[in-house]
Amino acid sequence: THSRHMLHSCGNIYLSITPGQFKFFGDIKSCERATYTFINELEEGGKVKINSVQGGSGEQKEEVEEFSQEAIMRRRQAAKEAIEAKEQEALNRKKAEAEAKAAAEAKKAPKIIKAAKDDWKVGEKCQAFWWEDQAFYPAKIRQISKKKTGGICVIFTEYGNSVVLKPTQILPVGVKPTRELRQSAYFVHKEDQKAKKLAAKKKAELKKTARSRRR
Repeated sequence: THSRHMLHSCGNIYLSITPGQFKFFGDIKSCERATYTFINELEEGGKVKINSVQGGSGEQKEEVEEFSQEAIMRRRQAAKEAIEAKEQEALNRKKAEAEAKAAAEAKKAPKIIKAAKDDWKVGEKCQAFWWEDQAFYPAKIRQISKKKTGGICVIFTEYGNSVVLKPTQILPVGVKPTRELRQSAYFVHKEDQKAKKLAAKKKAELKKTARSRRR
């Protein structure tokens, strides 16, 4: 921030500061020469001696630190590897947390219990699931779809209304509708509703695409 003339006229002692070295000079030229000599040594791959204090004893230990281009590249590579290791550790931790969360949710989620019977006949009495109150009621088999993925239409004997269910939502007469069976039947109902909504959405998108092509 000052001109050389001002430094010459005002300065009595000049300080050359380089890593590990603090040297005082009586003239500015000697100070500059020492500083630039140090810089030239670094550019040529020299090493710097640094005095460091060890612990609380006050003892000084002289260490030699290399400032060559190769040494700088090694430090950069080491720093890069350390950063990458931390990032990978964070990713592994997040992955482990996500897997643990998914496992916990899988344990909580109700499992689909295998159908108690898969050879139903039309007119046969059974217990059918009703999703609104998640309970089983007396019913009769009204119609059976010939498709493998098709449902079974049942009619509730006490109410007269009918509904299409999956085999896992129908129980033989005499089987006690346990909590697990009710949860399984309701889970099947929710999955079926999701599939229907998704199918309706795809159908609407196809219609929209067909209309835009006609235009």
